Amino acid sequence: MKNLLEKIELFLISEKGKVKKWSQKVKLKFHPSPGTFKEGSPEEILTELGKDGADDGTIMKRLNFFLNRGGSGVSKEVKQKVEKAKQILKARKLV
Repeated sequence: MKNLLEKIELFLISEKGKVKKWSQKVKLKFHPSPGTFKEGSPEEILTELGKDGADDGTIMKRLNFFLNRGGSGVSKEVKQKVEKAKQILKARKLV
């Protein structure tokens, strides 16, 4: 029963009727500059995500987190840039 209650808490209904999901409660230690994904090139996205000295693995996790958290709200253009950034990062690991 406790497990069921925990699952229900993950999908609480707010006062405005919008569903609050667990991902909305995630606290981030890193916040990229506004417009990083929308306005930046794939190379600029990688630079921004690694500016705090993050290794390639952490940068990849940040890219995946952005795509997963954004879901269907991520535009096709932004998704293409993020996927290109991931390709660049993977190629960088192989060299």
